[in-house]
Amino acid sequence: MILMFIFLSFGISLATCPPSIGVLLDIYTKTVKSKGKEHRRADVLVFIPIKKDLVEKETDLIQKKINVNRIEKNLYEINLHLKNISDKELKELHLEQKVKDSFPQSIEGIKVLSRTPFIFEYLILYVTDVTDGKMIVKLPPLSSGEELELTYRISSLEKPEVPRIVGNTFYIKEERKEVYILVAKYTFLFGYGKTKTKNPNIKNLKEVIEGFRKIGIKPVVKITGVADGKTKNPKRNEEIASERAKFIATQIIGENYACFLRRSFAVEFK
Repeated sequence: MILMFIFLSFGISLATCPPSIGVLLDIYTKTVKSKGKEHRRADVLVFIPIKKDLVEKETDLIQKKINVNRIEKNLYEINLHLKNISDKELKELHLEQKVKDSFPQSIEGIKVLSRTPFIFEYLILYVTDVTDGKMIVKLPPLSSGEELELTYRISSLEKPEVPRIVGNTFYIKEERKEVYILVAKYTFLFGYGKTKTKNPNIKNLKEVIEGFRKIGIKPVVKITGVADGKTKNPKRNEEIASERAKFIATQIIGENYACFLRRSFAVEFK
């Protein structure tokens, strides 16, 4: 099954739109190859926002590149390249490395202060603790843009795990996310080739939408106009499906429904 999306445009002047919009509208047009009256319809879904969730998103402040390479039997070399990509100084950084056999007493490396010109500090970092099979090394503070390159070797019968950099290496970014629930679902059937219907449920649907608008809730209304494959004119099929969706939009919102339009697509099933 291939989906083909085509953006639909609606020719209405923004000058005719009301100053306050109390509903969001999505219109989809769907044509299918199958034949049958069940495909001559318009589907309507009504959603309302129930709350705004606070979403916590972890954002890295350090760019990390870590390689673990086998040098010889039971001996591995670990290379780390760290860069502070934030606009703040990062302090209280530690390296955690799981160890099973032997581990180094110190680690050599450089702290790159500038690439142009190349300015660096030579470092010797010492293991500050070994607890529960983890080697802990305190790292120097990194200002914005500074880099840290470290190399050390450990003995192990198997490939060691990649070390962790812990401390204030990330921050929590708070984002608001709106959550919607489905509150109404309607299907309106049309006659063969028809783009209008006298289904009494249209009035009920309109009352549902107006009820939410009156109490200050902005519903999202998704209308999908559907046409079957009985006709030999695919272009006319698309027009019929589109006109069915527009008819429902006009009946429940009004002639200026395009003012409320959020998105619209044509979907063709092959």
